[in-house]
Amino acid sequence: IFAGSGWECQTRNICRKRLGMSDAKYLQEAVGPALTAGLASVAAVQPEDPVDYLANWLLKYLAVEEKKAKLAEAEERIEREREAAKQKAAENDDKSAKRRRMIEEMKAAIEASTTVDKLHNAVVNAVMEKCRARNCYFAVLEKVPPPEGKAEPAQPEPPAVEEGAEPPPLPAPLTPTYCQLRYIRANPDNEFLVQRQVKLLSPALGKPSVSFKVVEERGSVLVRNVMESAPPLVFHDMPLPGRSRDT
Repeated sequence: IFAGSGWECQTRNICRKRLGMSDAKYLQEAVGPALTAGLASVAAVQPEDPVDYLANWLLKYLAVEEKKAKLAEAEERIEREREAAKQKAAENDDKSAKRRRMIEEMKAAIEASTTVDKLHNAVVNAVMEKCRARNCYFAVLEKVPPPEGKAEPAQPEPPAVEEGAEPPPLPAPLTPTYCQLRYIRANPDNEFLVQRQVKLLSPALGKPSVSFKVVEERGSVLVRNVMESAPPLVFHDMPLPGRSRDT
């Protein structure tokens, strides 16, 4: 290198022509930091073969930068997952709050009922509005006389309690063997059930049905496929599509 010579000035002019401002900026941003740090290391160590040393140094630099990039990506992914978990938890809390409000509104509507009819209507309306149900039927369980030669099994006797002892809670009464479900209330689209006085007999008098399975288990029953329900789904004494009346 001839400092200050005409050859050096000519070389710089050629470089300026070949490298526009965008190219120079690209090299400064993409290569400048690594090359500056590498040259500083060469100057500090002063190896016998500076070119080979710089090449190896740049390879190590690249490996370290790749690890840093992967670590940053992993931390960013973890942060996204953390934020997603927080958002899901907030949504669950919001759903829980909405559910609590829904239950309180249902309770308030039911407690405000002054007659049995208003109570039944409040229950039907609550199910329809708050649970997004398309249909709702309200039935009462009634005992019916047993067939000739049959008798209703006796209810279990309450356990004996010693004098002065606190009596245990009474067991839930058994579902009558001979009974029926009589529909007394429904949403407006299904008022015909009440007008027809539809009744569904218990398995001891008729055939097993999902409705009485709900009664016996005292809980909800999910029917995923009405065509393959076991016990069968009896639709208010009317045959389901694909089933005969005797099914």
